[in-house]
Amino acid sequence: MLSQQALHKFQQKAELIQTSLSFKHYRIVSLYLQAQNDSGYNQDKMLYAVKMTADQAVPLETGRTKISVQAIGAIQLIE
Repeated sequence: MLSQQALHKFQQKAELIQTSLSFKHYRIVSLYLQAQNDSGYNQDKMLYAVKMTADQAVPLETGRTKISVQAIGAIQLIE
């Protein structure tokens, strides 16, 4: 869910830049998702990369943890 929200915000910002600068289209050049929890665990992953295997999954523990997800990317504006 957090990843979807981060991607949606990235898309909205890309569309805002595209329309503000009067370009007809944009293309995503690179797109990364960065997830971090309040214990300092940081996970970067490139979208469209090799699928994660079970041993690469984010470790889970009991208790409460604040998790944040950030989408970082670059777009190319197309006329």
